Amino acid sequence: ANLEGLDLRSIVDRPVITDLEPRALIVLLTSMAPAVYSRRPSLFPLLAMRVVNLSLEHGNCEHSCFGYSLYALTLAVGGDTERALTLSEASIALNERFRDPKLRGTVLHVHANHIVFWRRTYAEASAQQERAYLAAMEVGDLTIAAYVSFMGAWQCLARGEALSATDVALERFKNFAAGSHHEAAQLAVRFQRQFGRAL
Repeated sequence: ANLEGLDLRSIVDRPVITDLEPRALIVLLTSMAPAVYSRRPSLFPLLAMRVVNLSLEHGNCEHSCFGYSLYALTLAVGGDTERALTLSEASIALNERFRDPKLRGTVLHVHANHIVFWRRTYAEASAQQERAYLAAMEVGDLTIAAYVSFMGAWQCLARGEALSATDVALERFKNFAAGSHHEAAQLAVRFQRQFGRAL
């Protein structure tokens, strides 16, 4: 309800939170988001909405960027891809406003691998994946770097390009996965590449 009628781009200019209690709750909820997404997906939209409401009611903090990004993901899943893209772009701009490198890779990952391709080209998504990977590696967030590698690889297969070009693109994500030192991501990209070569 707090987003109803709101220009989503205006979240960037909202006040910074001063109350420590809702700030701590925003940090706690966003730290739970990856686990909720994979283990209790039915609760994920509620978590995203709670973070957004706390941020709109009390002000923004660095973790609000991730909250807006999470809600943008739920909008995209629900088919509202235009608002999802606008909110996701605003979350990235807010992250830049805070000059916070810790979550930059995270919001760029959500943007590149869950949202942007619904409204823009795969080429733009690919460029955002590169930014997400580098930002995650810069702060040692190997989990996000791993997510970028195998989710980006799926996009390579979805593009429908010539198989030779797809194999070259998958090589890049193979290197991303290796850099993340994440065994499951490396295995996933290896299987994706084998799948592409078997077509």
